[in-house]
Amino acid sequence: FAMAGGLDHCGSVLATVPATHPLGLAIFSLQALVHRFNPGQLDPAKWKELAKRLVDQFESGSPLEVKNHWGDDLAPRLQEVLRSTRVADAASGWQRCQWGSGQALTGTTVAASTHLFHEWKALVEVLQGEPMDADLPVTLGAVTMPCVRGCGWHGRLKGQEEHACERRDVVCVPVDAPTVNEGLEMAVASHKAKYLGTRLEVMWVLPGTYTEHVVMSGPIRAVGHGTDCAQVVIHAAEGTPALSTGPGGERCSIHGVTLQRQGAGPTVAFAVGRGELYGCSIEADEQGTCMEVSGEKTWPTLSESTLKGGTGIVVENEARATLRENTILHTSGPGVLVTSGGLPHLARGTVAARGGTHAVVAQGTGNVKVERAVFQGTDPAAVLVDSEGTVLGVSSFEGCRFHGGGLQMTNGAHVELEECQFLDCIGKALRTRGRVQLRAQGNTVAG
Repeated sequence: FAMAGGLDHCGSVLATVPATHPLGLAIFSLQALVHRFNPGQLDPAKWKELAKRLVDQFESGSPLEVKNHWGDDLAPRLQEVLRSTRVADAASGWQRCQWGSGQALTGTTVAASTHLFHEWKALVEVLQGEPMDADLPVTLGAVTMPCVRGCGWHGRLKGQEEHACERRDVVCVPVDAPTVNEGLEMAVASHKAKYLGTRLEVMWVLPGTYTEHVVMSGPIRAVGHGTDCAQVVIHAAEGTPALSTGPGGERCSIHGVTLQRQGAGPTVAFAVGRGELYGCSIEADEQGTCMEVSGEKTWPTLSESTLKGGTGIVVENEARATLRENTILHTSGPGVLVTSGGLPHLARGTVAARGGTHAVVAQGTGNVKVERAVFQGTDPAAVLVDSEGTVLGVSSFEGCRFHGGGLQMTNGAHVELEECQFLDCIGKALRTRGRVQLRAQGNTVAG
């Protein structure tokens, strides 16, 4: 576009460009630039046409094309002004977070610091020679902020790429990728480039809420960065789990995040491999399931995690699962449901279902092996075994405590019970119906 004249019609431009848009914010900064090359009057129609073209080009990332009537290219300076305005706006957003040295990162501060970091990098890329505003780099360079990758360093903005960051070569979400899935793709590519053995590639997920269906499809260890798992939330996209495994995800691992889903269906779905969840919180609606494990070649591990709402965990279709030191509580369905040849192994931990619901149900050809766990449930027993022994074994309980409700066995159940305690049971500690097989040793009943 050929421009002629100064900025006598700034109002026409501002009426065309939203006030919050970088171009709108920068328009008065352009006065000196355009006036320097184009003294005189400016056609209002030209301004409107130019403004719309610049907005479209800038938002799409296309090269800006701006020339005066002598043919001088004004795009580099215009790009600098627009980028400078974006950086200044991002810096203001960061300063409104009121972050102080030593404070923990939050979703708000991560979003603001990441935005400022990327805008600063973009500005540095377009700066050529001396900037129009010589004080701008100095002013923004003095902004103090933490490492955008969360390594613990804090200092001036320009030091983000200069300090010895221990995570420089590690994928960090949302710094390197805006979504967890995009980060996983980058981490998988990095793993293929660096490792030929069995080592897992680490990927950090910074505080924030990520609404998506995360598919673990590579040997990746995704770690939530936060003082607790509540700071990193993966919220399921509509109609999908929050987390599932895909091809190549046999050895995936995810630590320190909260996984949520609304509506029916599982929040976490494992259908392949030996993935691991550690230190996580898994939440489901009343009609949903926190975690579903299915398939004869599936054997995940869930450790030191909390499951809330719906049915706790379902193990089916000859799948196995290792459950260590977890807390399963406030479930509207069974805390653990085993069916169709499933065989989970519970070690320690607590399963506390709501009144009227069994803590553990093993039915059909499903069995469960438990060591030193605590069960709480009252309808009419904490644990219901309605399954026969299979070639994989029988349901067994060793060193467990039953509170409120005891153990009910029906329809040919085969159970081994050793050194367990039945405390304050409502009704009988042991109930049977039909022909069952029970091997019991060293158990006590109190209350």
